[in-house]
Amino acid sequence: MVRKFVKEPGHADSYIGLKVNYIPGHPPELVCFEGEKETERINLEDKSLAKLHVMMEDRGLKRKDIEVKDEL
Repeated sequence: MVRKFVKEPGHADSYIGLKVNYIPGHPPELVCFEGEKETERINLEDKSLAKLHVMMEDRGLKRKDIEVKDEL
């Protein structure tokens, strides 16, 4: 599910201030900072898509307004 959260539109890309860094060979982690200081590190390997969204919102990240366009 982490791959879907990171790669598919409407998930990680929808959060203001969320930056994704790919580190080959490392398990997926959420690393939170206040300024330059690391405050939290959480392994994301076993998290569902819904849980990932809840985690972002619990940490105060806001989602961008996503414009929905009707297709004709």
